[in-house]
Amino acid sequence: MAQEIIIPRLGWSMEEGTFVAWLKSEGDFVKRGDALFELEGEKATQEIEAVDEGVLRIPLTGPKPGSVHKVGAIIGYLVGANDSIPGRANPSQQTNIEVVNEADSIVASPSVRQLARKVGVQLSQVKATGPRGRILQEDVHQAKSILSENAQESVISHVSKMSSQQVASPRARRLASSLGIDWKRLIGSGAGGRVRECDVKAASTNLPSA
Repeated sequence: MAQEIIIPRLGWSMEEGTFVAWLKSEGDFVKRGDALFELEGEKATQEIEAVDEGVLRIPLTGPKPGSVHKVGAIIGYLVGANDSIPGRANPSQQTNIEVVNEADSIVASPSVRQLARKVGVQLSQVKATGPRGRILQEDVHQAKSILSENAQESVISHVSKMSSQQVASPRARRLASSLGIDWKRLIGSGAGGRVRECDVKAASTNLPSA
């Protein structure tokens, strides 16, 4: 009789875990107590031991590295030498498997996903450096740094563009000319940085006395 391999609960508050990797291969004979697969919970990654023995059979719908599964989800079977795995899983159990977002292209643990949400980084923008395309916390921090640098450059570019397009009202220009003030060096208080007459007057009060 096939023995189900399920996602165990690693902590009282654990509702789901991230499958990391099989430690046995399809067709291997597994003994009770053998390390069977690695599972990442909210705090740590653990090796999960087999509670039965038999030949490991992994279904086509079996877990992929980085896939997230609910506690109790069936991910494989231990069977006798001449036994086969069930043809179809229970529909209620199939709903326990959460398909990785973006067609399995993003492989990340719950802690990494939480970090990405915290710092405002979309995982699709992160370059993965972990094994098998796995996104690490360091990758999220690197992406955040790059995004911050790009944002800063964008602000500088916008300010430079605004400076080059700075305008002044006709009255501000005439007053600045009469006072010998370069209005292009002033910070305008008008809409879009427009230099107004009051800005020129304010600048004139800071001129050194003759």
